[in-house]
Amino acid sequence: DGAPIGYAISQAIPGALETTEIHSRVAVKNVPLQIVVPPLFATIVRNLGEVDLDMRTRTTIDSLGNLASFDTKLRINELPSIIRMYGTVRDDTLHISLQTGEHSQKFKYPWPKDAWLGRELTPEAKLLQIHVGRKWQREVYSPFSQSAMEIIEAEVVEESALLHEGHITTARRIEYRTLSGAGVDAENRLRANLWVAEDGTVLRQD
Repeated sequence: DGAPIGYAISQAIPGALETTEIHSRVAVKNVPLQIVVPPLFATIVRNLGEVDLDMRTRTTIDSLGNLASFDTKLRINELPSIIRMYGTVRDDTLHISLQTGEHSQKFKYPWPKDAWLGRELTPEAKLLQIHVGRKWQREVYSPFSQSAMEIIEAEVVEESALLHEGHITTARRIEYRTLSGAGVDAENRLRANLWVAEDGTVLRQD
């Protein structure tokens, strides 16, 4: 509802053997449980009401720009156990291990080479070659959704002036929507808005 609840940080650094590591952290406070906790974790924390959440992720991208692995550590309120999710891509399959305390589960999903790891809460850094009217689709794996694999459609919908760090700049707004069946209103499928500068830098993300 427009109130600040925390922060998100993302940083890319060079890794070994021409890989790239993306380190991110999302920290939020006093938010309703159903908004921030993935369905996989809901049974663990369903009686907590509003929660504080601190999530740290290290994602490794190989030399060809494809996802190689990710390691997420999630702390909720003052629970003694850290929830950990670790994933690797092997033979076009995403292998995931989920562990909390002494309990663990394993999952497998088909993984197209150009798929994304879902980033609803983590800011994008940069997008290039965009113009009003351009559309594209990507398959996304997201532990924050009821179905693990989704198709997300992006569209550059307009160009407008944006106040950024005290200056007026030209920005292009991109809408991200979940592709869904007929009869679902477009507003109900809207997942994110991004405002992108002419050089591709993401200035704002909602």
